[in-house]
Amino acid sequence: MKICIHCAEFIDGESTKCTSCGNVPSIPTVIYNFSEDAVSYGYQYRIRYEDQVKKYGRVRIMYSLPGIHELFIFLAGAALSGIVGNISTDGFKALCNKILRQLRNVQPDNSLDEILNLLNDENKLIEFYEYVQAYYHDMPHINREVMIALRQERLANAVSDLIKEDQNLSPGQAVRIAMSKPDNQNMYTKPSIDELKVIMDCYRNLNSDSKNNDAH
Repeated sequence: MKICIHCAEFIDGESTKCTSCGNVPSIPTVIYNFSEDAVSYGYQYRIRYEDQVKKYGRVRIMYSLPGIHELFIFLAGAALSGIVGNISTDGFKALCNKILRQLRNVQPDNSLDEILNLLNDENKLIEFYEYVQAYYHDMPHINREVMIALRQERLANAVSDLIKEDQNLSPGQAVRIAMSKPDNQNMYTKPSIDELKVIMDCYRNLNSDSKNNDAH
């Protein structure tokens, strides 16, 4: 399932252009990769590990979560655009409502369960919005136990990716390579403010259009 960054309409997976607005629907690579990272470590893993710390005082179980749904990445891009002042929390909620309306016409799919739970809960939506933005700022108020667990997850995934790319690497070599990378906060390079501004125009119309549609 793909969604157009310009009009938030679902599009055929085989199409290179959006059939609704005619634009190329893709998110710039640097934004896409970081959004995926923010959803995974800044939101999905984080909320699970925070829940464990709240219950047990520490992280007791490490997870291996499935891949990120395309809609999560789209929503993370919208949340990131809020860093440069383009989309407010109200605009973000209106955009989510537009997506939810479209999902009601989609055949039920287990891969959509988590995104539907998010879209149907305003408190979770605001949490997602804030956590994605917090990830961009290196999560300054995160619990220390949770941060340690997230770094372990990132390291494990980086090692796994390196071994997939070069099967001649031993696990020890892959660990050393992964740990030698200068950016130990994120799996992907953090987009600059100027790069975030590139997606502002894409989300600007979505912000106003979604609010108008939500009012009907």
